Amino acid sequence: HSYYGDSVVVRELDVERAGEVLRRTGPDADAMVVVQVNHLGGALARPAPNAVPFRDGRFLVRLLTVVGREPARALLDPVFALLAPDTLGRSVNFALGAGDRTEGLHDPETRKRLAGLKSSYDPANLFGTG
Repeated sequence: HSYYGDSVVVRELDVERAGEVLRRTGPDADAMVVVQVNHLGGALARPAPNAVPFRDGRFLVRLLTVVGREPARALLDPVFALLAPDTLGRSVNFALGAGDRTEGLHDPETRKRLAGLKSSYDPANLFGTG
């Protein structure tokens, strides 16, 4: 087995939806799931000219499991869907095994700026990031 994890930045954490997340990832789940919820704020909430997106998010919800990619997605995608109404995007720092999915990692403006930087500083794609 390999690790698979992903995370979302959410505006708010609805108590009932959070309870359902825990129910679906708890002892009755098809695989062990580590659930981590971080309260965001402080320096992360302040605007800065860098690639950190979704600064208006209040929580980071991370889910990690130790099954292959497809079984993990079958288990975790419906859980992330529960959070979709409040989801701003995904955290690029915790796309463990989910790096093939690039949607939601950056807002459009940041994605455009990063593409320009990549074009300038890594035109040969030595870092293999796209």
